[in-house]
Amino acid sequence: MLALGRYREHLTTALHAHHSALPEPIRNQNEPLLKTCLRRALRRKETGYVFGAASALLDRDPRKLWKEIAAIALKDFALADLSLFGGVIAAASSKSWRDRSGGDWHIASHLLLGLLNTPCDRRLRKLQLAARNSPTDAHEALGSVIVDAAKIICRCERRTPYPALVTISASECDNALEEIGVHHALDDDLLEVCMQARRTTQSILPVLLPLAMTASASYGGTQSRIRRIAPETRDIGGLPSYIFDASTYVGHRALDIWMKEAPEIRRMIAAIPSMQSQVTLRDEALFAVEGGVCVDEVSDAFYRELSIASMKGHEDAPDALVMELRTAMRSAIPLLNDIREFVHVSKAG
Repeated sequence: MLALGRYREHLTTALHAHHSALPEPIRNQNEPLLKTCLRRALRRKETGYVFGAASALLDRDPRKLWKEIAAIALKDFALADLSLFGGVIAAASSKSWRDRSGGDWHIASHLLLGLLNTPCDRRLRKLQLAARNSPTDAHEALGSVIVDAAKIICRCERRTPYPALVTISASECDNALEEIGVHHALDDDLLEVCMQARRTTQSILPVLLPLAMTASASYGGTQSRIRRIAPETRDIGGLPSYIFDASTYVGHRALDIWMKEAPEIRRMIAAIPSMQSQVTLRDEALFAVEGGVCVDEVSDAFYRELSIASMKGHEDAPDALVMELRTAMRSAIPLLNDIREFVHVSKAG
């Protein structure tokens, strides 16, 4: 039996003991907001928002819910629990099996519980960021993994007329995976799961996953857990406050007001000469202290080196300024939430 079939067989057994109650879905029907809510709530282990957002996405389009769960499992959890990741990909890739095995919600709620009980693992995503930001200026300790990852990204990604959007070449991704499989003696089961993950998520991350595994193992495999306290979460119109970033009307308007009400933050951002760089620095700092926070995360020496290398994209902003800005922003989140709530009520009225 192929790997995906075995994962489905194991899931079938586990699902017998799973009892799923359909939660009250979040009433907001904005799909991007629901996806952001699901992703960030899983990082914060906020069960109510996870199930509420997932249920609302299921009501809209089961295919999009499964693609989103697969993408989250890949980006934030795969290296922490490869078996759970394989189960997610196996379930997401077979509607007929889901129909026979209890239906979408029964299976999705079981797997979401698994993700809620698993620490986040950002090594794969940080490898991607480091390869994009500093392939020629990587830390010596990282060896060739950054260069190898950068070559794969260059080979597999295709630029579009929109600077922020890239697509991938399916054939180049699959060929690269096959080559990695031969070069690194990749397990056939993992290769099958990565191939399917690439098809399901349409992401380059499955191609980078074997590189991250090999590089992490070369550091000795000693892992620790990082525990964090997330900034305040406030319910605003049935949604958590941390989804209202600059990509939303409420978040964009609130950030403009926040800059006026928080002079210390405004002063630090104004130290950057370029207006575009100021906006980028502000948005990325807010994501680092709020939207991207993982309250339980895997760490090792590889993760720490990648964290440093992945921050090398801000030539205009010294590292000390970035850290100072993040500290100030973290303290001012309650003020930002006051403003978000005000903007939301004003918009609704």
